[in-house]
Amino acid sequence: MTRLDDRSQVENTADIMLVQKDIEYIKLQLTSINEKLDNEYVTRTEFAPIQKLVYGGVSITLVAVVTALLALVITK
Repeated sequence: MTRLDDRSQVENTADIMLVQKDIEYIKLQLTSINEKLDNEYVTRTEFAPIQKLVYGGVSITLVAVVTALLALVITK
């Protein structure tokens, strides 16, 4: 091989090693993200009952306010 081929091969090896380190870093980050998703966040199925309760409470409150306003308007 010529000297230029040796240099190119060394650069390729260095690039491959760099890519391998990047892949290892990405794997670690994905593991961290998966752990956070599993431990810290709520799924839609777990959140649905709470969402229904909150929407129901807000709806009842708004109906009460609108009814009170209509009662004030109608009585005058």
